[in-house]
Amino acid sequence: MQQWKKKQPFKFTRIRVLDGPKPVLSSTRSHFR
Repeated sequence: MQQWKKKQPFKFTRIRVLDGPKPVLSSTRSHFR
């Protein structure tokens, strides 16, 4: 389950970045930290 959760955010970040330009990138970066 941990591997799936770790792989999910990675894919979600790519999709979210495409959906949002700068605001999302800042949000994903903060979440990753």
